[in-house]
Amino acid sequence: MTKCLDNVTLLNFNKYFGLKITELHQGIVWGICTEETEMNPILVNRVDVDSDYGTVLNRFCAQVANDYPMTVYGTGGQTRSFINIKDSIKCITLAIEHGIRN
Repeated sequence: MTKCLDNVTLLNFNKYFGLKITELHQGIVWGICTEETEMNPILVNRVDVDSDYGTVLNRFCAQVANDYPMTVYGTGGQTRSFINIKDSIKCITLAIEHGIRN
C-alpha cells in the first residue's frame, strides 16, 4: 500500500510542480557488502534479519547459523525475486547517470 501511495504522491509532485521523478521498485535486496564497504572492515556493520523489510534470505542465514529452525514469514505463499545489494546499487547508479526518459 505504501508503494502505491508513494507512486500517487510522486505523480502529483510531477503534475503540480513539474518535477522530473524516477521511481525505482526493486525486489528483496540481500547482502551487506558493496565495493565501498569492502574497502574497510569497519564499514561492514550489520546483518539484516528483519523479515518485514525484505531481508528474508539474511534472516534464513541467521537462523541456520544460530541452529534455529528456518521459519516462514506470513502464510509462506509469497513468491518474489531476490536482488543482490551490489546489483541494487548498479540500478540506482544507472538511474542517476541516465536520468528520466520521456
